[in-house]
Amino acid sequence: MDVFGQYYGPGKIDIAGFSVGSPDGSADYTVTFDDVVSLDESSFGVDEEQEFTVSGSIQAGDNSPISVSGHTTFKKTTEDETVETELGVVSGVHVFEGEATIDKVEGIEAPVFLKLFVGVSARYEV
Repeated sequence: MDVFGQYYGPGKIDIAGFSVGSPDGSADYTVTFDDVVSLDESSFGVDEEQEFTVSGSIQAGDNSPISVSGHTTFKKTTEDETVETELGVVSGVHVFEGEATIDKVEGIEAPVFLKLFVGVSARYEV
């Protein structure tokens, strides 16, 4: 997953969207938010549930983007996970888990549910 945004230091980030490949590798999806989502991780602790609503567009591969809206709930489950990556072992990783629901997709009536799991290194700067 690639996140498009601005990183301001420990736990502070503005997110304008993200891109992710499909599990079977058949397409890349790019999500662009209508409004930037600002997160300050220091404002919430471990196991404190967070929720926000977003709207924007999603584009699959070279297809035209379609309008979407949805909401997500998530929480930070730990601030000190150790994980093995292609670059070696990284400690002090903050782990976030949650769910996202796409409430409205242009041309589709049913909601779509996504399971989220993200690990972020507390000491990594871009």
